[in-house]
Amino acid sequence: MTSAAAAAKHRIAWGYEAHTPLCCNCVGYRKATVVPGAARDKAAFKPMCSKGGFAIEPNGCCDKWSSRGGERLK
Repeated sequence: MTSAAAAAKHRIAWGYEAHTPLCCNCVGYRKATVVPGAARDKAAFKPMCSKGGFAIEPNGCCDKWSSRGGERLK
């Protein structure tokens, strides 16, 4: 068995999901931005939720998550 076939077998056995609900793939995700004149080593604005208006972690998720295609959490 090749390594690719073994990897595919593990992916199926472990229930891997490529596109899980995360803030970074939600319709309300607004990525971090740097403003000209701000310190070069840090973002002036953290990632934000445009729906809730609060700072988020890109790998987080909330009950109001919805995909760009209109899917919602149950």
